[in-house]
Amino acid sequence: MRKRFIVALTVGLAIPAFVLSRVIWPDPPGTAAPPPGLLPLLMVPAIFEALAFGVGVAFLISTGRALVRHQAGRLSVAAIGTYLYTTIVQQRTAAVDRGTHAAPAQARP
Repeated sequence: MRKRFIVALTVGLAIPAFVLSRVIWPDPPGTAAPPPGLLPLLMVPAIFEALAFGVGVAFLISTGRALVRHQAGRLSVAAIGTYLYTTIVQQRTAAVDRGTHAAPAQARP
């Protein structure tokens, strides 16, 4: 894939991720707001998080397509679905191992 497409995809996904991050993950009720003087400083990590999201999705699209085609011999819906599913499960498992997300609830007998 072309480099311009990757950059455009990264930035194109980073902008909505940055804008919608407070909508998707609102503050818990009752938490104190940071002082107004710190808000510009707190936007810097949020921008990097949004860019990291864009880079991750661009990587999945650009590299994943070549990997799936190489492994499956042809590009099929099942191969793409399998690649995306294993990527999501691996990311979720890594987040649980780091302690940044709660482990899924275990089924009770």
